[in-house]
Amino acid sequence: MSINLQKFVMRTLEQMYKSGESEYKVRQYALKWYTKEVLNDEDLVTVDGWYSVDEDEEETEEAEEESKEEK
Repeated sequence: MSINLQKFVMRTLEQMYKSGESEYKVRQYALKWYTKEVLNDEDLVTVDGWYSVDEDEEETEEAEEESKEEK
């Protein structure tokens, strides 16, 4: 039985993200495997998407709060 290292690393990254590991550590781990050519550009886009969604939600909440303050 052979292991698919790319899938293993992606599952590990996803668990790190879900368990609340810092964004810096998750991205650092992903880049380490990217430089070893285990992960590809699409994998990094996936990891980036986990954090981009959080940033978009924060920006939306801030905009809503500012809108309420102006009224």
